[in-house]
Amino acid sequence: MSEIHRAAVLHATGIDSIAYYGDGALVVDPDGKIESLGPWHGRSSGGRIHDHRPALLLPGFVDCHFHIPQIDVRGRYGFSLLEWLDRFIYPAERACADPETARDAARRAFQSLMAHGTTTVAAYTSCHVQAAHAAFEEAEAAGIRAVIGNPLMDRETPPDLRAGVDALAACEEIASRWEGKAGRLFYAFTPRFAVSCTPALLAASAEAARRTGCRIMTHLAENEEEVRRVRSLFGGDRSYAAVYDSFGLLGPGTIVAHAIHVTAEDSDLLARAGASVAHCPSSNFFLRSGRMDIGMLDNHGVIIGLGTDVGAGPSFSLWETMRDMLYTNEKTPARAFSTATRGGAGALGLWDRIGDFSAEKEADFCVYDVPPGLTAGSESRPDELIAALIFTEGGAKPREVWIGGRRIL
Repeated sequence: MSEIHRAAVLHATGIDSIAYYGDGALVVDPDGKIESLGPWHGRSSGGRIHDHRPALLLPGFVDCHFHIPQIDVRGRYGFSLLEWLDRFIYPAERACADPETARDAARRAFQSLMAHGTTTVAAYTSCHVQAAHAAFEEAEAAGIRAVIGNPLMDRETPPDLRAGVDALAACEEIASRWEGKAGRLFYAFTPRFAVSCTPALLAASAEAARRTGCRIMTHLAENEEEVRRVRSLFGGDRSYAAVYDSFGLLGPGTIVAHAIHVTAEDSDLLARAGASVAHCPSSNFFLRSGRMDIGMLDNHGVIIGLGTDVGAGPSFSLWETMRDMLYTNEKTPARAFSTATRGGAGALGLWDRIGDFSAEKEADFCVYDVPPGLTAGSESRPDELIAALIFTEGGAKPREVWIGGRRIL
């Protein structure tokens, strides 16, 4: 039997547009997929009714960039990217050599993400194989959708955290076990960033991803010092994006985080390759890395999702990340909301499954109380509702979270 969720329903229908039903009905079939969305008026029951009024029903968020081992080292302020990695991040990742430490971090990360309205996440573990398996197991148990990868790096990083070409066989074993499991778990080969990877590792990672059909996650042009180091390591005549492209790393299944210090030529290269960008404005603020030019990437047709980038990002809430996106770019609340939902789905290659309330997509949604001073009804303005949620102190939190038509929280 279908289930009908009655509420004020709001979702993005384009890069800067929102559809809103003051008294709406989201119909979910027995397989947890969306049957239809429309006004409640004139509807016969036709299934079990969940009456959420006067609440708002919104799509679950897609967090395109997150680091599981870093959840307890947020707020380590005052350092550049490379200093911060050495002082705080590598020690936190080293601790995840202990399987129970890695498992506990994954469990808490997924619960915190869902408690803040995120139903899909692209997450880095530590380099350890057992940490990746633990993260997948915890994601499966939690019910969250996840793209997960264990970082590969074989130079300019602590020796005990290196995982080079010889680690790829274990990565392929992880992929064979988890890629596509339950329709919501996916593996990504994850060369951390160009500074930490030899040419052999970059090329082999790209080949492994092609061979297995898995995604690729990495970082791109986050910090000016990093960009200079890439030029030194790979030759000054190629841009950072061109370096990745030369090793076959850019394609429709590639998600690059940050893309702050990129040129118009880089943007065009990303767009032509079909690679997507995880925009991380909160962590860019925190590490003083710079400002990503959304307008330039838009002009070249690059798909953009949003990432909290915990732990440089201080919050699990994509509402707060949307706020920082609006502080750094002259965009509308509707655009920020679309980037956190539709944009994220496209960035992770899950557009056919999630991101909005189109028929036959997975019923991933959250139920929110209406912000104080506003009402959700036929006379309400959806842009006002979204703006109020974005600028709510501490980030709005849902009172219910549903994934695949099943209530998780």
